Amino acid sequence: MAQLKEILEIERKRMEEGPWGTIQLFPEGTFYRAYEWSAWLCCRFINQFKPTRREVKGEMGETVVFIGFPVTSLGKFLPEDAQMVANDDKSVTITLLMSVAQEQDLPKQGFEEWKTSVPLVAPRRGSVKEELKNMRDDQPHRMSEVMLRILAFPVEQKTPMECMAFVAELKQDLAKLL
Repeated sequence: MAQLKEILEIERKRMEEGPWGTIQLFPEGTFYRAYEWSAWLCCRFINQFKPTRREVKGEMGETVVFIGFPVTSLGKFLPEDAQMVANDDKSVTITLLMSVAQEQDLPKQGFEEWKTSVPLVAPRRGSVKEELKNMRDDQPHRMSEVMLRILAFPVEQKTPMECMAFVAELKQDLAKLL
């Protein structure tokens, strides 16, 4: 899977040089994500996805816009006249109609306006992890500590068995508090 910086470089290069009617989808877990130019094309020509805009970590003032949908929904969103190619790195390239690809001047201005219109989402709170580190022992002292553990648990990165074990631990901790 490509790193965010690589993805952004691909999108910037395509925005400058083309092909303008190509959407690049990158797999992330059980979802496909489209970034920047590809996200804009998805929202404009495929579906009214809800885009998200966040700051890029380590890059002061730089933001990234993306959309996502389940891998299993790709067929639902694929336009009939579009061509799809599955790449070796499990990414997917969708080529839209030639009329879309020929709109070279219109998209650049439209993309910038669209990107700035997407509300900036606040960065994820780092304080949750800090508070978890500051806990003195494994036993929770307050209900808020249990809630902090729930918020900090990366369920999308865990297996079903790990999630079940986590729920069992939470149940024990709650029993101690009540």
